[in-house]
Amino acid sequence: NVQALFSPDKTSVQQLTFTSKEQPLIAQIWGLDPELFEAAADFIASAGFAGVDINFGCPEKSVIKKGAGGAMIDNPALAAKIIKAAFKGAGGRIPVSVKTRLGYKTITTIPWFKFLLNFDLAAISVHCRTTKALSLGPTHWEEISKIVRLKKQMKAKTLLIGNGDIF
Repeated sequence: NVQALFSPDKTSVQQLTFTSKEQPLIAQIWGLDPELFEAAADFIASAGFAGVDINFGCPEKSVIKKGAGGAMIDNPALAAKIIKAAFKGAGGRIPVSVKTRLGYKTITTIPWFKFLLNFDLAAISVHCRTTKALSLGPTHWEEISKIVRLKKQMKAKTLLIGNGDIF
């Protein structure tokens, strides 16, 4: 029973409470268990959020050590299961998007974004660094043009959002 896997405690529900003035509000989730992503996306849609965003970009050491966040870039098989589970949980009620980076340890723009663009996500937010780079060093904005060209070649409708050192 997927619902039994995801039952937010009182603190979680309080953290997920918002007012109508705060809309549109999108909940961002991360983890490793596709069943939990399905249940979480269902809960998020039922709770009235405007969307669910999967975090495949977090560079936090404790998250990476578990294989989640930005480490998912090197695990496309599991990433695919998670994306499909989030779509299933959202059930077409809210859009599903992904936050990610240009690669895990090295820039792997083309294969990673070709993979992501095949899912018809509502949006992909791209931090223009690798996971290993954290938020340090130069951003690689030239990679955005590669992603845009790839999107056009694939005729994908996914919205692309660039981030990292935007002032």
